[in-house]
Amino acid sequence: MTSKTLTVACCAFALAAAEEQGRLLGVRARADAKASVVEIDGDRPLSFTTMKLLSPPRVVVDFADTEVAAEQRELEIDDGTLRRAALAQAGSRTARVVIELAADAEFASGKSLTHKEAIRRARSAIESHARRHRQAA
Repeated sequence: MTSKTLTVACCAFALAAAEEQGRLLGVRARADAKASVVEIDGDRPLSFTTMKLLSPPRVVVDFADTEVAAEQRELEIDDGTLRRAALAQAGSRTARVVIELAADAEFASGKSLTHKEAIRRARSAIESHARRHRQAA
């Protein structure tokens, strides 16, 4: 029997003001023969902790100072490793993603963008927008 690995990637799409809560925008899943990947989208790099629970098998990802802004709160996956993922508010300042596993599996987590990369991309997008606006005027 071959085992698969679950990877949780947290992706930042835009940069928001530092004093506001972060926003959890959605969750996606994909799989191949070696791994199942859950991608969790936020409006900025989000601070998170993970924990693995065994009975029933699941991975919990908590995002500090974050609210759930996703319209779709549940994602059915059923790829043999993962059953589903669900997003919920866990208190006034914590967003939670629970990933239900079909059986115990290894998992890794990481951020796909560093804070510095997100700032660089946001600045570039703002500068590009400003250039287009000046050209149109």
